[in-house]
Amino acid sequence: ERVKAEAMSALFKTEHYEIVLKAGDIERVMYKLAYHIEEPRVGQSYPNYYVAQLASRFVKVVLSGAGGDELFGGYPWRYYRAIVNDSFEDTTEQNWDWVIETNLHAVINLTRCFLPILKKQDEAAIVNLSSIFGMITVPNQSAYHVTKFGVRGFSEALSKELSNTNVSVHCVHPGHIGTNIVSNARMTSGPKQNDALQRIMSKLLPIGTSQREMSEFFQKYGMHPSRAANIILNGIKRNKKRIFVGLDAKLMDISQRISPMHYEKLFPIFTLPITILRNKKPLK
Repeated sequence: ERVKAEAMSALFKTEHYEIVLKAGDIERVMYKLAYHIEEPRVGQSYPNYYVAQLASRFVKVVLSGAGGDELFGGYPWRYYRAIVNDSFEDTTEQNWDWVIETNLHAVINLTRCFLPILKKQDEAAIVNLSSIFGMITVPNQSAYHVTKFGVRGFSEALSKELSNTNVSVHCVHPGHIGTNIVSNARMTSGPKQNDALQRIMSKLLPIGTSQREMSEFFQKYGMHPSRAANIILNGIKRNKKRIFVGLDAKLMDISQRISPMHYEKLFPIFTLPITILRNKKPLK
């Protein structure tokens, strides 16, 4: 992780900091975490506290939303994005809540945490990761759509609330980015309803049927995360409130404007050639 994080920092000319945690650190901060986290001894709660304390001394940009680590942090093989590939009827309450907590509530809570710090800076930005699935919908992603439309609505409302402050708010809508999002999804083995685009692409490209095969396809044929990160950074510099990542995302947004109820019929026209021809190499 360290090597990849350093490389990403060097690529985008950002400052890179490291913290060494010692035995006893968790005990020293437990009283501060106990009233905010149900189980502060589990996972990354106490390391995150120390990282947040360090970041508060320098932070001007807060990137939140599942997937942010994949683009900027250098941990594409570990970051778990919350996706449930099931219909609404087949999605358990536990899985539904897991998606909502990870993809929506985490964004809101992180914004609430950092906003007071950001407002003290001369210039600052909040960058929330939505998805092109915050603009369009497909079958078997109802929980994911709720969160990504929610991130979009939250970001746009917050942008208006902070319009006269030093904090700018940006909402990112990536298209097909070559991450491990599919490998970390919660999928059932039951039959799925495939749309026309999926049926066409499966005949021409090696999408596969198993979760492993689909994950390999998604990573191989998507835009490299370093290119996505560069687009996002440029969007922030240009003060774009909506940042679409990839030509596929832009065209899908245009499609839903042209045909709000039947936009998916336009997707086969451009999605297949973009998937085949896009530049999949990392940014140099």
